[in-house]
Amino acid sequence: MSRSKTKQKRSSAAKNVAVFFIVFAILEGLIMYGLSRVFNDENKVIGIFGYNLFIMDSDKMGEVAPKDSLVIADSTTPSPGNAALCRNVGDEGTTVVWLLEAGSKGDTVDGIVYTVYQESDPDKKYDIKSDDIIGVATSYYSTAGRIVRFVTSPVGMGICAGPYCLW
Repeated sequence: MSRSKTKQKRSSAAKNVAVFFIVFAILEGLIMYGLSRVFNDENKVIGIFGYNLFIMDSDKMGEVAPKDSLVIADSTTPSPGNAALCRNVGDEGTTVVWLLEAGSKGDTVDGIVYTVYQESDPDKKYDIKSDDIIGVATSYYSTAGRIVRFVTSPVGMGICAGPYCLW
């Protein structure tokens, strides 16, 4: 093989590697930007394919939904005794709670009222409307939640995108 053909093969391989890293850097940037826009509010719930994703922002549910974990909630109505993802829960906003009971309270015309509480303070109960029930909290992923929190933070974005900026 001649020397010029070897240089052409090396040059072509280097171009392919460079294109790969450029495309990878663009995709990584788009993913980081998308995650930061999607999870920009601590009360934000993302619905996708019948499931809801939420980053737990407190440690009031203990091992059921640890702080900074990615909680997956099925879009179904919970029954008493289930963990539920709900919005407008007192001063907590959107969070995971235990469903204590469902029924009507007094002469309300809003329909069913759900009584919920959090594991850290079972004596403090909240009444919420059926519209505020997002779904049954079926599972959580601590590592995924921490990765999303890190990647969407300014420091995490800098660390993830930094090597490509220097390249």
